[in-house]
Formats: sequence, C-alpha cells, structure tokens
Amino acid sequence: MVSDYEGYTTGSTPTYVAGVSEAHTVLDMARAAASVPGTGISPATRWATMGYSQGGGASSWAASLAPAYAPDLQLVTDVSGGVPADIANVAESLDGSLIGEGLQLYALIGLQQAYPGRFPLDGSLSAAGKATEAALKTQCVVQTLASFPLKKFSDYSTGETIQQFDARPDVAAVYAENNLTTRPAPAVPVFQYHAALDEIVPWIGQAQALNRAWCSAGVRAAFTLVPGDHIAGETAGLPAALAWLGDRFAGRPAPTTCS
Repeated sequence: MVSDYEGYTTGSTPTYVAGVSEAHTVLDMARAAASVPGTGISPATRWATMGYSQGGGASSWAASLAPAYAPDLQLVTDVSGGVPADIANVAESLDGSLIGEGLQLYALIGLQQAYPGRFPLDGSLSAAGKATEAALKTQCVVQTLASFPLKKFSDYSTGETIQQFDARPDVAAVYAENNLTTRPAPAVPVFQYHAALDEIVPWIGQAQALNRAWCSAGVRAAFTLVPGDHIAGETAGLPAALAWLGDRFAGRPAPTTCS
C-alpha cells in the first residue's frame, strides 16, 4: 500500500512538506490497508512508519500525531532518515545551493496549498517567479534538481530574500505550525538517521533539535549519522534502519542515544 499525498493524483497541487497533511495521509493509508480484502491486515496488525527526506518528515509526523489521530492503529516504531523537521531552517539552507532551490520552491508551493490565505507566496513572486511556480507544479524531482543551480529565492521574488519572506508574521506562523520539534512526541521508539554530508536537509541544528526534543520528552530515540550526501544517505542508512525494524517487531528493547 502506497500513500497518496494530497494533490498528487487529483489534478490539484501537492501539499509538499505540510506536516499535518502528510501525517494524516500516512495514517489513513494504514487504515485503508486494513480494509483491503484478502491481505490479512486488520486494525490490530502491528505496523511501523518509515521514510526518507520528505518521506522521513511524513513518517515522523505520522508517529507524532498517531496517538491523537489514529489511536486505533497499533504503531510499533518510527524509522526516519533525512528528516526536514524545521521547514524554515531547511528552506533558508537551500537558498543559493547547487541543486536545492527547486526543492525550496516545492516546499513553499506546498505550504501555500495547505494553508490558503495564510502563506502568501504568490504575492511575493515576480512574473518570472509565477511562471517558474507553474512549471514546478508539473515537474518531478529529478528534473527539478537539475534545473535551478545556484539560484536564490530572490531570483523569483519581487525583491525579497528568503530570510525576509520567512520573517513575515503570517509566514512565520505557518512555519511554526510545521516545526516538528514543537509538536507532540511519539509514543513509540524512534530511529532517526542522517547523512553526515547532507547538502539538502541539514542535520546540524534542525535534525539535532528534533532528536533533543524527543529525548527530552522521554522517547526511546536513537540518532545516528551515516556516510555520504543526502541522496547516498538513504541507502547508507538502510541496513541499520531495517535491523531496527526487525528488533522492534521481535519485541527486543529499543536502545537509545539520549543522554
């Protein structure tokens, strides 16, 4: 069963990186699996969330909101890599980067879609920026990564930098709602991994802050760095991620790196 995030197959605009939307989609996917005849899956089936990059954000948000939104589901653990926990931090780090500007714009477009009237991206874009926005709504990520080398938000805005846009009170309020470090901590053990040389989603600062927040809340959390950049990190972290999943489903106690 593959989750269908809002907007991806309906002709609308995806709510890319919008935390609550992602969480509800993942949890609804698990509920839907239990309703498919012949799968042997029921609401009592034990399951886990797992994802990387945007998917890591979705799985982490699902783990965070599961007790409130889906208390009927038997979530065992969450495994998430390259998590964009603080979207404002990630958006600013992508500004002017080699391959990240398109992803920054993806995120802003997604938040505008998820929060109509509250996240005024369109009003900040130049004519060229609006044309770029329209093009991005029909692109897949591989094309996008290659299309915006060293570009900045100010290349598409009416003059604002990303820092100035992010400082707007209405924009900052939406970012605050999508900062995972301030949302409820998961009620299950968590394995979080990140590429040591991640050039797209920083681990210094925002990913560390998520781990610290969940440790402080009493979560059995483990955080580890794996070799490589953002793309290589997904594969590099997979063996440890799968081992963690196997141990949790086997009922073994979850280790922690919290101190």
